Amino acid sequence: MIQQPAANGQTNGTRKTTGISGMQDCFNPIAITGMACRFAGDASSRPARLWNLCAEGRDYWSSIHKERFYIGSPPHADKERSGRDHAIDGYFMNQDVAHFEAEFSAVATAESTPKLSYKEHH
Repeated sequence: MIQQPAANGQTNGTRKTTGISGMQDCFNPIAITGMACRFAGDASSRPARLWNLCAEGRDYWSSIHKERFYIGSPPHADKERSGRDHAIDGYFMNQDVAHFEAEFSAVATAESTPKLSYKEHH
């Protein structure tokens, strides 16, 4: 913003302008609002459902969905053993993960494959 002498020729005031020719005196208030989100379970993309979930003290923990991730074998009892996956549960979205758009996030294409195979990635 640039301070300029008032338009009425008086020297007792100033007006503000952007400094862009033709843009002075055309300030209109605007509001840009929006929200995009995805939540686990049936909270889906509706903030009200997430609110209800939290207010009711519930969560959407579930076992790993077979259509999302293939473990290959049951988790080993020794969680320190290398070369094994020990995750058996998590929070999963109900939406079809095939519609995930990796290019709009910092997720590599290989990591965004809808169904990961343990053997393919380890």
